[in-house]
Amino acid sequence: MKEKKRFNNSRGLLRKAEEVFSQNTSVVAAAVLSFLLIFFTAFYSVHGGNFFNGLRLSGFTVGKKAARDYIAGRNFIFIDKQATDALIKKKLSTVPKVFKFDDEKVLEMNKKFEDFSGIYLSVVEKKKRDPKALKAYLTTINTVEIDFLLTKVDPYIVIPAASNILDKLLLNGIVKIPSGIHFSPDDSIKVWKWNNGRKEYNDIKVSGIVTLSNIDKNIEDHLMYKNFPEKEKYAIHLLIRNFITEDVFYDQIQTSYLLDKLRKTIKPVTVKVIKGDKIITKGFPVTERQIQLAKALGMYPDSAGIDQAAGSLLYLLVLYILGIILFYPLFHGKKRQKQYTYLFLAFILVYAFYVAAAIHITSVFTDLDFALFIPVALFSMLFSVILGIQAGSFLTLLFSLFLFIFPNTTIYGFMFSLLSGFAGSYFVRKAEKRLDLIRAGLYLAFVNMILALIIALYLGYNVNMFLIAGGIVVLNAFLCSIINLSLLPVLEHIMNLPTIFRLVELSDMSMPILKRMITLAPGTYSHSMSVANLAESAAREIGANALLARVGAYYHDIGKIDQSEYFIENQKGDNKHDDLKPSLSVAVIKSHVKIGIERGKEMGLPPEIIDIIAQHHGSGVINYFYIEAIKKELGNNRITKEDYSYNGTPPQSKEAGIVMMADSVEAASRVLKKPTIAKLDKFIWNTILEKVETGQLNNCNITFRELVIIKNSFIQILAGYFHSRIEYPKREGPKT
Repeated sequence: MKEKKRFNNSRGLLRKAEEVFSQNTSVVAAAVLSFLLIFFTAFYSVHGGNFFNGLRLSGFTVGKKAARDYIAGRNFIFIDKQATDALIKKKLSTVPKVFKFDDEKVLEMNKKFEDFSGIYLSVVEKKKRDPKALKAYLTTINTVEIDFLLTKVDPYIVIPAASNILDKLLLNGIVKIPSGIHFSPDDSIKVWKWNNGRKEYNDIKVSGIVTLSNIDKNIEDHLMYKNFPEKEKYAIHLLIRNFITEDVFYDQIQTSYLLDKLRKTIKPVTVKVIKGDKIITKGFPVTERQIQLAKALGMYPDSAGIDQAAGSLLYLLVLYILGIILFYPLFHGKKRQKQYTYLFLAFILVYAFYVAAAIHITSVFTDLDFALFIPVALFSMLFSVILGIQAGSFLTLLFSLFLFIFPNTTIYGFMFSLLSGFAGSYFVRKAEKRLDLIRAGLYLAFVNMILALIIALYLGYNVNMFLIAGGIVVLNAFLCSIINLSLLPVLEHIMNLPTIFRLVELSDMSMPILKRMITLAPGTYSHSMSVANLAESAAREIGANALLARVGAYYHDIGKIDQSEYFIENQKGDNKHDDLKPSLSVAVIKSHVKIGIERGKEMGLPPEIIDIIAQHHGSGVINYFYIEAIKKELGNNRITKEDYSYNGTPPQSKEAGIVMMADSVEAASRVLKKPTIAKLDKFIWNTILEKVETGQLNNCNITFRELVIIKNSFIQILAGYFHSRIEYPKREGPKT
């Protein structure tokens, strides 16, 4: 018997599972597709390596003793970047700097000296000592020295000697060394010049370079063995100093070419690691190189292991199960919300994961956690605005855990993602205008900056690194706000969502349908406004969506507008139903629900509001005409309650249930005579119980405790309406 019972229970569970899957095929398909996309994206974005390498490295800090060993799980080749950089730097330092010889400078100076020589000899020969003709050429020589050249020396000795030495110095090259370039005595430079249409290179030791700073010594060397009088030597020296100029200049293009050519020939320094080698040894200080080796082990594997793939698959599966556990209770019983919530969740997770994968692959700031670049708050803010702060917070937690699939994720990156996402959800929780999203971005930027400061203090960032991190997280916050502001209207249109912004827009009294109602059905308009006040207050008290309840109440009777005279609140004297059969009257009354649904769909109202229109009477009996029909006993047909009941569905949400109760209470309260608080209490409670007894509130998840809260809320609002008519019990004085 026990085995048979166990077998029947198993069959029952299978049938239940089959029923759930058959009713939610689109959700299941989206979940499976998103799961596969995320798994394969994650697997290949890190080359199939150890997805949990980031977690395995937690606890190791450079300079501190290792608490455990870190063992290589496979063979791999590690490129030692530091050693490679050092080797490149050493080899590149041996490449001589390249300088270019400027022939035009030589010709220019020779021509200038030749012109000067002619004028100089002409002035001397004419015996007219006029220095003005020479000043244009002798820019570095003063008046006394010019007079010395004209009166004290023999120009026929000075001119040929100076021309000969100047020509030799210029042809050998006067080098201009740029600031910032330094040489050691053993270095050499490479000087090139054109020779018969071909480049000719000469290597010159730095010690043999002639520059303007050592030109005096070179001039003296040339004059040392010349048998000239001292005054002629001095004159030669003056002239050469005046006409000498630099004619060899640094050639950065050619130097870079040689450096690049050598750099391409340098092979990186590699280290071969064998499976089982200790990368980090317990009890010894951890070095930067060991951390790099450990990271390389996880980031750049040679092949993907089956165990690693299985671990990642199970981890993703656990996260998906966690997502179902978190989100299912939020939307249980809300079929449409459940459908688009899970579809939207699957889409957002895949989209966010692809963003994270792209950032992980392309990040250039290797010293910063890549999680700082991911706009987690964007997704949490979107979910919070559309589905509520709880949904946004759950998404933040789920996505932050997803980041551990990437090996670069650290506990600091996880905490930043989690806290930034929570902050984003919190700051948009009460947003009623789209401008509030910009304000939320400012608050988020401040929180992100604080989180960046905490991470910087923990990891010992210098000021520059902190400023970079701070700039990134602030930009992250502003982008989250701006993109959120841009995406929301698109999502509202595509998914027809009842976001707070959409509801605020629909609550505007200048909406054409509401203006038409106040003109054609003023009684219905007044009734709808009163119902809205009751519904909003009650919804707020029990934690339901107060704005949705209010807007739903505004539109719940839009089906009455075109036949307003058939509804008592719009009648002024004559009652059109006096001339109609009860069956015809009830058909007119029931039709306002169907007309309201059609009008709502034409207007593009969110389905949640259309549901309130469709469900605000549920399947309740229209008692007045039912009783009238019984009294008149029309025809021979049997009169049934079904014929005189609404054809709608009982409320499926708390907001629809509240609007139903508010509608009934407000309509019935109009006939109360001499209302007191006690009368209101009894009247409202009886009205609510009547809905309970007829099963109208069975499917909207409102508890009895919440019914009491709703009743008290209705009493408070109606007491305000009837303030001048309510008879409050008199308080008796003390007996004497």
